[in-house]
Amino acid sequence: MPATLLLMAAGALAPAALGNTAAIILDSVTIRVYDNAGVTANVRTAALKVAGSILSRADLYAIWIVCTPARDGRTQPGCDAAPASHELVVRLTHSAPTAEDGNRRAFGFSLIDPTTATGTLSTVYVDRVDWLASTGKAVRAEVLGRAITHELGHQLLGSNDHPARGLMRETWTADELTRNRAEDWQFSQAQRVALHARWASWGGLARRAGARDPRAAFGSE
Repeated sequence: MPATLLLMAAGALAPAALGNTAAIILDSVTIRVYDNAGVTANVRTAALKVAGSILSRADLYAIWIVCTPARDGRTQPGCDAAPASHELVVRLTHSAPTAEDGNRRAFGFSLIDPTTATGTLSTVYVDRVDWLASTGKAVRAEVLGRAITHELGHQLLGSNDHPARGLMRETWTADELTRNRAEDWQFSQAQRVALHARWASWGGLARRAGARDPRAAFGSE
């Protein structure tokens, strides 16, 4: 039996109807990453670079705020305030027998707010990502970056749908990692348009409503 893992999202929403014209202006997306899994700084940085590259192809520029447990008790810059209404949040952690997703093979899940049709939190199980990367003889940081981007895709699309192909498909296999076809690890053209259009609308509304601009307070990593 081939090694596989499933990617899941919590919620039951369909993506909003969107236009079919590709965007040409990059919008910034601030993403707060809570690393409770103890991922080494070099692997984490490489993974976020992979995630940022995939998002950039959807005309979205990722600004990362990385929050790790402080050993000296001091609060890290950008981690002391609650996330703004237009920030995305990703949690890196290890799985447990009673993992919230209810599926011991899934290596990520996202919570979707049914009121706003937007995501509120994504979780990625680093130990399961590592297992698949090892089984498929793939670079750990690349697989982690792809998993992070998959879950961010659920937040940005406001949907738990999984198409048959591409980055947002539900099941990833070790064989697919070994083949490493570019189309398996990217958003489709329609998804790229949808991601950018939804974010431009959602982020703009949040800023006009008075939410602070996270770039002014946090900067980028």
